[in-house]
Amino acid sequence: MCNAVGIIIGPLIGGYLAKPASQYPEYFGKIQFLIDYPYFLPCFIAGMINLSAVTVGFFFLKETLPSKTNLRNLPLDNESDEEVEEPDSQPEEIASQPKPKFSALFTPTVISVLLGSLLVFFQMSSLATLIPLFAYTRFEDGGLGLNLRQMGTALTTNGFAAVIVQTATFPYLQRRWGTMKLFRSVLLIWPLVFALLPMIRWVVKQQRDVSGIDAGSKAAMVGLIFVLAIKSFGKMSIVCLTLLVNSAAPSASTFGALNGLAQSCSELARTFAPFITGAIFSISIKQQYLNGNLIWLCGLLD
Repeated sequence: MCNAVGIIIGPLIGGYLAKPASQYPEYFGKIQFLIDYPYFLPCFIAGMINLSAVTVGFFFLKETLPSKTNLRNLPLDNESDEEVEEPDSQPEEIASQPKPKFSALFTPTVISVLLGSLLVFFQMSSLATLIPLFAYTRFEDGGLGLNLRQMGTALTTNGFAAVIVQTATFPYLQRRWGTMKLFRSVLLIWPLVFALLPMIRWVVKQQRDVSGIDAGSKAAMVGLIFVLAIKSFGKMSIVCLTLLVNSAAPSASTFGALNGLAQSCSELARTFAPFITGAIFSISIKQQYLNGNLIWLCGLLD
């Protein structure tokens, strides 16, 4: 849910605040700093949001590690035992459990879940890189030719759709189908998105040929919003993965280690996916492999 809200706000910040001197010349057109650094303003705003999150987390979030929470509950020298609140039994029980060996975490079920996490986040990171590139690239060069505002508006709809999916659709489907069946079903959405994206360009071409460039831009906006709405259903796989990771844990004391491994797999995918996807997209467009459709074929096979 919080991720979806971020997806709503983030594209608006990037789309409407990038290049402020050219987008809002009456307000920022004479500020040389913003002319020289056209992406400073959205980066600064995003950085301040991150700084606020760090500040709130540092001062207001409570420690959950059992050994630390138990230490906090120890009485001071001038306090009586009656003045100290008894800690919850659950952290004590978890802390008292023997710590399993790290190698014991890698059961077949855990390995399958971690591999699934790696692949799903690779797909997501690839699309997160590819969609803005495809949307912003000139139509003559193989993209959709949208401007920054149009991209920001279109990408924001992905956040609104994700809010609806996460709050209404996911709970119903998860109760009805179960986590594993739902996870397997929503995985089919990713290749569907890779198949639909190049079809947007085909529709845009027809509209441009018949009704002109403006009609083509409107078609690109409608098509991209439609595909992003479908993509938001695929993001249910992330919630499913979180549930599967916790259910695959050998014991409650391994939740932290196992979630850390799953997060490492997702970050590994986020590290390499943008580079690989961007390189394939560039080669696909410049060399016109499969008429510029090599990237979409790779996405389908992935």
